[in-house]
Amino acid sequence: MSLPEFQRALTAFVASPELCRAAVADPDRFSAGYNLTALELKRLLHSAQQPGMKVCWSLHRANRLGPIHAVLPLTCRALGDHLRRELDAFWNGTLPEDVQFKSESDRFAAFLRGRALDGHLDLPIIEDLLAFELAMAELRFLPQRETRQSLLDAENGGVETTLVLHPFIRLLRFRHDPEPLLAAMIGERPLPLDLPRGNFQVLVDGKDGGMAVRVLDVRLAKILEAFRQDIPHGLDDAEIHSLLRSGLIARWPSGNPLSGGAF
Repeated sequence: MSLPEFQRALTAFVASPELCRAAVADPDRFSAGYNLTALELKRLLHSAQQPGMKVCWSLHRANRLGPIHAVLPLTCRALGDHLRRELDAFWNGTLPEDVQFKSESDRFAAFLRGRALDGHLDLPIIEDLLAFELAMAELRFLPQRETRQSLLDAENGGVETTLVLHPFIRLLRFRHDPEPLLAAMIGERPLPLDLPRGNFQVLVDGKDGGMAVRVLDVRLAKILEAFRQDIPHGLDDAEIHSLLRSGLIARWPSGNPLSGGAF
């Protein structure tokens, strides 16, 4: 018996009620994608029609929904009545190799961006919300102890350092005014009909355990972006010290990998 192929097919059945129905309707077409014996195919088709498969489908999807909702709650809220449709389309795609907490939410975010790009999802605020929530998640998943130790090592001297955007800060660009947008989403209120559009630079600060959000002026945004990309910034010593004191930039050990956010 070809046990790995049987297990692969059974895993696909658990993940997709649509595949189960299609296999029962056309066994030959289904079996063409797997190297199965006649007995294995018979057992799979029998399993696909068992009442207990509904429980398997529900558990599988609940396990995948948990990470998505935990990382992207505002996005899920914004999708509203379209959430079920988008989840079904996402889950009907290729079965991932893993459904780990962060990787599942990253895949769903990429899926939604693709849907918006190809016109299947008409929700202009989706990119702003995804960028914001993924930045929040990235900050939450940072190795706190190691990052703070590297900052301390750089401050204490003894190692070669460079100036970087503070590792607990992320820079984002919003296409809609972030203040009314986030206030409406967090407060579970309808979006304002006249939500201003534009080019808004936003800073997400996770240094103190919480998440502070502020809108930046254009000049400060460009300066911080220069530190994020490690390109010339043209600041004098007094300006650099001011940024260091404010916690917007930091000294960091040279050669030590630094996780940065998207601008």
